[in-house]
Amino acid sequence: MTVDKQLPVAMKQLQSATDHLNLKDAIKFIDEAIESAQQEHYKSEFIVHKAMRLWFGGERHTAIDVLKSCCENHSDEPSASFYLGEYLIEEANFSLAAQYLSDSIASSLASGDSWYLDSAYLLHAYAAAKSGDKKAAMDSLAHISDDESISWLDTAPLISRESIQAMLS
Repeated sequence: MTVDKQLPVAMKQLQSATDHLNLKDAIKFIDEAIESAQQEHYKSEFIVHKAMRLWFGGERHTAIDVLKSCCENHSDEPSASFYLGEYLIEEANFSLAAQYLSDSIASSLASGDSWYLDSAYLLHAYAAAKSGDKKAAMDSLAHISDDESISWLDTAPLISRESIQAMLS
């Protein structure tokens, strides 16, 4: 996979330009950035940023819809399906979350982009276990080290290899 050294710069500029804006103005600015982006990869990452802004701005269902659309149009990008899976876990839609996290894992492996991979396996195992798919949960657990955990989601217990194994036994 070729590393685009300009994408982190573009993302930082987008974030800096929108941090001080209210939600409506930030979304308008991000939409303009998406329209003017020269590279498709930038568009998908800008869309993910838009969804994150919506999510944390209280527009959870809109954020989910934005990510679903991004996944349909940019299926080779692991970030959109990762965040969609994460958000669906927070909405307790575990079966659908497992599907999108599986997509994130597949696109990560296909592209060689491992940024989301460990967390995607762990979240997939959790979502699969919560939806009753023990085999899928066990398959994902095989890729998770003992010390992996997800502390940024509000779940009880903390999402970890140990807590998932306890759910499965």
